[in-house]
Amino acid sequence: MGNYFGGLAYSLGDEDSRIERELLPYRASRVLTIAGSGGRVVPLLARAPRRLEAVDISPWQIAFTRFRLAALSTLDSEEYARLLGYGREPLLGELRHKLITALPLLDADRSLIGEVHRAHPETPLIYTGKFEKTLKRFSSIIRAVLGNHILELFEITDLSEQHAFLQSRFPRKRWKLLVGLLGNATFLNAVLYKGEFPKKNRPGSHFRIYSDIFHGLFERVLVRESFFLQMLMLGEVSYSQGFPVECEPGTYARARSALESTKVDIRVGDITEFSKQPANDIDFLSLSDVPSFLDADSEQNILSRVAPCMSLNGRVVLRSHLRTLPPIVPPFRDITTKYSDLIATETTNLWRIAVAERC
Repeated sequence: MGNYFGGLAYSLGDEDSRIERELLPYRASRVLTIAGSGGRVVPLLARAPRRLEAVDISPWQIAFTRFRLAALSTLDSEEYARLLGYGREPLLGELRHKLITALPLLDADRSLIGEVHRAHPETPLIYTGKFEKTLKRFSSIIRAVLGNHILELFEITDLSEQHAFLQSRFPRKRWKLLVGLLGNATFLNAVLYKGEFPKKNRPGSHFRIYSDIFHGLFERVLVRESFFLQMLMLGEVSYSQGFPVECEPGTYARARSALESTKVDIRVGDITEFSKQPANDIDFLSLSDVPSFLDADSEQNILSRVAPCMSLNGRVVLRSHLRTLPPIVPPFRDITTKYSDLIATETTNLWRIAVAERC
């Protein structure tokens, strides 16, 4: 995975981390999660676990995660959002540089974040990852093809009105052409994943899968309430209704307060090396879609490898995009349906999510 994950792969990401926040019991003893860019760590911290560990194979992702937590410890929620680049008044240039310099960061992390800043001094930080740059390129194509229809769509504030607009005035034929182009595996592999795009094993064509994803989103979510749709169609997250959960004042305040009581460990490492974890110690494990990037045997047997590390009733949350989810086998039980209503509120609709509980 060196081509894609060599450098800052994600600065914002494509997961609605409200789901993991709600699935994590309050004051769990030990939480282990993939770090990503840190946006998924802040909501977990808001649940005040006694110990929170975030692991990633990329020092860039770890630096970005530590950067978020340093900002969390120092700034109020509005300053935090502006520093990261949310909204219409992001901190850029010299103002951002001064704030980065003032944050309590390790020298190695400050160096990497400084490198991102110097390379993109006038670009909001949340748009500097490889994935986010690709979404911005996609958005320029979408806006060129759909024109003012995109702006009209984002001005709608009522879901029934959105349905009516999509049925009567939205250029659906042009939209289907875009889904066929941008959802093509060869295209994604070439422009984003550099040959490391996980091979699809879900039934149905790429076109059908992505058509269903967007149909489901348009049916149940106002486009301005989805940061993913804002990125994909506008090239930025400017409508506050769609800001990720890390920007919610209540979540932010609880996460900041938890820094006083939660032991936080953010480190470079391989989250799948479960043999190095203490036995029966993890209460909550958030794997994102890491299994999709493993070999087929490791992917399908991920829960068997996890089992010795999990506490009784400990939960594992798995996500998968174009691949089938690993089977939930003993000593785990599948409790996904218990949270089907919650999972249905996920505002990207890119993921199939499973929740397993250790018996």
